[in-house]
Amino acid sequence: MTDYNAAEELNPEGTPPAGDTRSVLTAQEVADLLQVSYKVIIAMAKDGEIPAFRIANQWRFLRADVDRWLQV
Repeated sequence: MTDYNAAEELNPEGTPPAGDTRSVLTAQEVADLLQVSYKVIIAMAKDGEIPAFRIANQWRFLRADVDRWLQV
């Protein structure tokens, strides 16, 4: 059995391929998805304007929550 390496799934820019449907997103992935800056996403997460949570001092976003938030 081979070990899973998520980094192997990234394109040369270090981001997931277009159409990727990961269930947990980073702040940069959300910023890319919404076409805004990383700083805007972090500020929105801190202010509770976008559904997010922290793991090991890093912001994470559930894809399903972001999709629902976009539809409101």
